[in-house]
Amino acid sequence: MAEEHLHTGFVMLVATEARSRDEGRSIIRIPSKVMDELGIKTGDAAEIRAEKSTCAITWPAYPHDADSMLARIDNTIRVNAGAEYGKEVRVSRAMVAKAECITLVPFNTKLRTDERFESFIRRKLLNLPVTVGDVLRVPIGISREIDFVVKDAAPSGHVIVRAGTIVVVETSGDDARAVIPLPREFTEEIKQQLKQLFTIARRVNITDIASIMRVPRSIAIKRILEWSNLIEIKIDGDFIVIDDANAAKLADMLEQWYDE
Repeated sequence: MAEEHLHTGFVMLVATEARSRDEGRSIIRIPSKVMDELGIKTGDAAEIRAEKSTCAITWPAYPHDADSMLARIDNTIRVNAGAEYGKEVRVSRAMVAKAECITLVPFNTKLRTDERFESFIRRKLLNLPVTVGDVLRVPIGISREIDFVVKDAAPSGHVIVRAGTIVVVETSGDDARAVIPLPREFTEEIKQQLKQLFTIARRVNITDIASIMRVPRSIAIKRILEWSNLIEIKIDGDFIVIDDANAAKLADMLEQWYDE
């Protein structure tokens, strides 16, 4: 992965959903012709910019996307860039530096942390590009993940976690929501998308809800689990099962979330 290099221009590509095999790997897949145009090699950091800027590791597009102008990114990268699927993002060769120190805040949870835990998190993030404000999903064990927000980084800008990077993990996530990149408001478009989603099905994929709400899937799951004590929701694997009355209540709760 190249470090501390100069931008060589940018290309506008249409953001589209990553393949399941690339979820959570901090990967952007773009056509080889675009990589050549930008001077990006496999493994280099690419900057993705929409409402804000983030970085991901570049890989060539899958063969069926080779002649397209698509950028395949997962939902976490999309949120970090403030992007929307089906709309353009600006992709360029990133200017990155080794992270001397990064500070992480757990989202909506509290942790016990020490140097051993921080060393563990550093190993999980090794060689990944990060930016202040990014949401980072870190697997803890076999079936558990924790979402962190990058609160601070030195130097400023896009940085890469290396073996010598100091990783500071704060114990409380009380301030994390302030830097989670949610939409500016609960727009009429979001309301209609949720209404349509619950109208066409009573068995709804949580990933679809997360995509409409523009938050990482794990955050959507956490919030829905909390609300399951207040309304009748059945969690069935990756899906929620809900009736008409409770679907309306859930939509209201999602809207109220923006006013917290």
